[in-house]
Amino acid sequence: MGLVLGVTESASAQSCGSPIPATLGDTAFTTTAGNTIVLTGLCDLSQISADVMYNASWFRFVAPSSGTYIAGTCGSVNFDSKMAVFTDCSNLASVIGCNDDSAGCTTTAGQAWASKVTFNATAGTTYYVAVGGFGAATVGAGSLKLSSSGSGGPDGSSCSNAITAVAGLNAFNTAGSAADVNLAGLCDPGSAGDEIIHR
Repeated sequence: MGLVLGVTESASAQSCGSPIPATLGDTAFTTTAGNTIVLTGLCDLSQISADVMYNASWFRFVAPSSGTYIAGTCGSVNFDSKMAVFTDCSNLASVIGCNDDSAGCTTTAGQAWASKVTFNATAGTTYYVAVGGFGAATVGAGSLKLSSSGSGGPDGSSCSNAITAVAGLNAFNTAGSAADVNLAGLCDPGSAGDEIIHR
């Protein structure tokens, strides 16, 4: 039903109209023809083009817990995307982050044109994410990826800042972790090595 709203309901320019409900994980969408969001003077969206998103689709996300979240199109869209996160979709001055081409973030075809915004959120608070195209003729489809990056140290480096897992793929990086989980006497992970999960 969220996808149908995003495709058939044309949000008026500069406002969210009927945002697509989004939760942690992937939310599919198709760009909304004609919906332009101008962030000139509000957020430095792009170093190489106007601070404008074209054919933008809006998403509504309610943070399930307080912490840091990542909204992105990395590896999930087939077009050159721009993105912004807002606390109020009817007030563009409420923008809390925006991005055009995020380092290491590519489209499904491997071009370095995908977007990612990291933002702090409060449990139960509604946030709005807009994803649009680089230019007036930029359209496409894909999914918005929302994930939690934990809080208080590297993602998942302790039980208290565990990464929220969602259905599907869950990215992680053990490089910043020094935590060991000693399973001696509780579980035998295998005959090779010790009974400790390192890092």
